[in-house]
Amino acid sequence: MAVTFLQQLINGLAISTVYVLIGLGVSLVFGLTRMINFAHGQFVVLGAFIAYSLVRSGLSFWLAVPLAALAVAALAYVMDRAILRGSIDQPVNGFIVSMGAVIVLQTLTVLTWSAEAFRVQSPLTGAWNVGGVIVTEERALLLAATAALVAGLYVLLNRTDLGRSMRAVAENRTAAALMGINVSRTISAGFVLSAVLASVAGSLLGAIFPFSAYWGTAFLIKGLAVALMGGLGNIPGALVAGVVLGLTETFASSYGVTLPGGIKLGAEWRDGFAFVLMVAILLWRPEGLFSRSRTA
Repeated sequence: MAVTFLQQLINGLAISTVYVLIGLGVSLVFGLTRMINFAHGQFVVLGAFIAYSLVRSGLSFWLAVPLAALAVAALAYVMDRAILRGSIDQPVNGFIVSMGAVIVLQTLTVLTWSAEAFRVQSPLTGAWNVGGVIVTEERALLLAATAALVAGLYVLLNRTDLGRSMRAVAENRTAAALMGINVSRTISAGFVLSAVLASVAGSLLGAIFPFSAYWGTAFLIKGLAVALMGGLGNIPGALVAGVVLGLTETFASSYGVTLPGGIKLGAEWRDGFAFVLMVAILLWRPEGLFSRSRTA
């Protein structure tokens, strides 16, 4: 029983890291713009596909992941400046433009790579057996990479001029501009950072599970759930909510939930458990687990 619990804990933490990275990206952009970038899920997919193509072309996996992140970051920058920026103060227009970007990116992905499922070839094929608990090298890399990215994001937001600018813009764009902060450049930096987080999540998860062009929608929904549960625009909240969501999904789908009348819900209700948790948290605290919107 203890071994099974610990195994599910490891599995839950692994999927939690993906939710954390995606949720952090959603919250970061919302904190700066008060707009949800619905194309964020496609950044996850593109990160996986670009890494897949680079590895297939003969490039090292260790180079493919950061290069894919750079490519997706460049795309995010162009999208921000050319498409999304004009809709920041117009929520309805922003929603329409963002959804249009999702359709365009998804279609281009299918045309480029097809709708079939792929997997990023990783050099990590081993695993450790720790008292009966199996920890694969790929999952260990995912956990380590997420910890490094979260730590790096914390340092950037709290110890650098760019981070202080982001926090000021998140609090009040007008006041930040009056203080001499380049608001436009700061928002672009936020889009780029969010894309890097999404791309790395996609590349590393794509080395563990098969992915397709339609993969992004599911992870966008999970990212939104994390951002909402943690409090939109709240970075610490997204971190906590991502871990809670991933562990809840894993344990509930593994052990099942028995309803009155003997009805048992198993692994097929995995996504359902996540949304029940989200609704319960939002009913309890409509503003999310952390009420104050903040970027650090």
